[in-house]
Amino acid sequence: MKLNKWLTLASLVGLAASKDTYSYEDYVVIACKSAVEATATFCEGKSKGYACACSNPAELGSWISCVYNNTGKYNNAADNALVNSCHRYKFTVDKIHAAYENATKYMVNLSNVKGFKKKTIINYPITGGNLTKNYEGYYWGNVHRWNNVAVSHYLGIASLSAWALLIVVCAFINWSLILLPSLRRKLVGPASNFWRKHIALPAVFGGRHMENFGLLGLFPDRFESIVLTIFFIYSFLANAILGFTYYKGDMVFKTKSTGYARYIGDRSAILLSYLVPLLFGFPGRNNIMQWVTRWPYSRFVTFHKGLGRIFCLEVLVHSIAMTIQSFALGKWHTRIHAAYFQQGIAATVCCWVAMGFAAYGVRRYWYELFLVSHIVLIAMFLWTAWLHAASQNYGKYYYACAAIWCFDRAVRIARIVLFGVRTARCEILEKEGTIKLSIPYPKSYWKPSPAAHGFVYFLTPRTFWQSHPFTLIDSITDKNHIHFYCKIKGGVTKLMGHRVKNHDQKVFNVKVLVEGPYGLRSPYHQYDKAVLIAGGNGIPGPFSYALDLVSREVKTEVKLYWAVREYNSLNWFKEELMQFKGTNCRPIIYVSNPNSNIAEVDADIISSSGSSVEFSEEKNSEREKTSEQTLTLETLQQAFEYVEFRRGRIDIDQLVQEEVSNSTGSVAFGICAHPNMTDNVRAAVIKNLDNKKRIDYFEEMQTW
Repeated sequence: MKLNKWLTLASLVGLAASKDTYSYEDYVVIACKSAVEATATFCEGKSKGYACACSNPAELGSWISCVYNNTGKYNNAADNALVNSCHRYKFTVDKIHAAYENATKYMVNLSNVKGFKKKTIINYPITGGNLTKNYEGYYWGNVHRWNNVAVSHYLGIASLSAWALLIVVCAFINWSLILLPSLRRKLVGPASNFWRKHIALPAVFGGRHMENFGLLGLFPDRFESIVLTIFFIYSFLANAILGFTYYKGDMVFKTKSTGYARYIGDRSAILLSYLVPLLFGFPGRNNIMQWVTRWPYSRFVTFHKGLGRIFCLEVLVHSIAMTIQSFALGKWHTRIHAAYFQQGIAATVCCWVAMGFAAYGVRRYWYELFLVSHIVLIAMFLWTAWLHAASQNYGKYYYACAAIWCFDRAVRIARIVLFGVRTARCEILEKEGTIKLSIPYPKSYWKPSPAAHGFVYFLTPRTFWQSHPFTLIDSITDKNHIHFYCKIKGGVTKLMGHRVKNHDQKVFNVKVLVEGPYGLRSPYHQYDKAVLIAGGNGIPGPFSYALDLVSREVKTEVKLYWAVREYNSLNWFKEELMQFKGTNCRPIIYVSNPNSNIAEVDADIISSSGSSVEFSEEKNSEREKTSEQTLTLETLQQAFEYVEFRRGRIDIDQLVQEEVSNSTGSVAFGICAHPNMTDNVRAAVIKNLDNKKRIDYFEEMQTW
């Protein structure tokens, strides 16, 4: 089923060129009808439709005669175009020929009629006069208008094709590296490293990628930035420059302002119609393209945000262009009262207001406002844009959007239902600023991979309607439970933190739903060494990878680094760390606060015994402690003989350099830490790329 929503995109390509694409004979038929009606009057009232042209013998004969004068008598393609134009009147080719033969008997050349008045209703077929001039104006006017529409479709198809090509190429490369591990080791050297050093890995500029730029938010990495920049330039050229020409004697749009405004309005409308399915498809949590490309979910969200801004600009261009044309034609007062026009205005407003509420500052400081406004405004946009586009025969693109969105929501609901309502044990580790959730799960069919994440819904009156992603790990003590470690920040974690604090034992049960598991497994097992780095609450992901690697007894050398501020972080992760006892992985814990009190570590953590372990200090002056502190430290060393403790901050540059230089083969670095530390690891890996051995970087952060 997942494939259906993306096949919908492919089907649009087949639909696109069939509509609004005309042959020479089609243009002649269209132009002759308009030219005949612009030259003489055959029926009372407006002649915009085909009622008079197909039913009045004089106009019908004039129309057919004009067509044959420009295509040749009894032209098959012209006959078919005439039959299609009058299909409601059950015309046949024989009736067309009979009408023409009859008209030739009574044909009047207007050049020979003195004092002819266009508004006077006549009952005879015509030729000559202004008919030829009018025909030329309508012919070239229609050619320019509908060729612009056709070019717009081709440009839209080209944009979809470019995204499809990018996805296919990246899918081929990434899956080749997964299925052929030896290929990864061979892709070293200047060319490969140039690509990764300057395009694939770095931040867009400087070293900041995960660390925000204030209210500007997070910037894409360089690869993402290049892709979005190229697409923006393409969209700009397609909307503003490519393929626009105006015929001086145009009878369809008699002034340049009306002509160019309509051309740009049509172009932007068609291009955004091709873009909108991608806009709805990319951010879906059940987006099959994530599995196909092996891109992280954050990349699709980044593309969604970039395409969203381009889309809103195209919506604005379309709205402005059609407003200009409405005033230029003198039709503003009539169009503003038309339903389709009002629907277009509503869609434009919803689009731009939704983008405003999606700004980084709103998402970070008022997430609930962003969430509610985004769902409501996008639903309103889809509805009003659907109605507006359907009135112009472009509804199919919005059918695709609705299908994609509804499908993703249906799968999300199915995941939630399969998991069921569970009672979670919610415990606050106050000193660490962490909430620990322990949740039973249906182990028979719920299979989380290392560093998988799930979206947790807390079923309380204030929080039931929103979900937040957290990395999950299997419980060490109870294999039927999973654990989430949630850093207390703002929003839902702050509310739950306050609620737990109100309980005397700092523990209470809460009903939850979990949507997941999501996430792709990074291929650390294909490297000679895996260096997993965590900071604070980022430990669950790197820990689960490290434990998975040592449990599978792969040949990969596993190094696990964990940077914490205080020793008391051991209180909430002690059971997990104990799993490395007797394995070939010896976690290294950096304690950055020189005044951290070891006595704050819970006493029950010291229950296990063991031989003393080396305690290395980067600052020798900090070894002077009180006798009580020394005793506690010695006890801690005995309890964690399989862990190495280091005081001070991690020197990321030195760590990465040493791990690369000490390895005889390929090295994979994985990081889940606070943004600044993550960016530092990325920069250090780029700096230490080696032309003789493969060095790779995997970002395990769940940030978007």
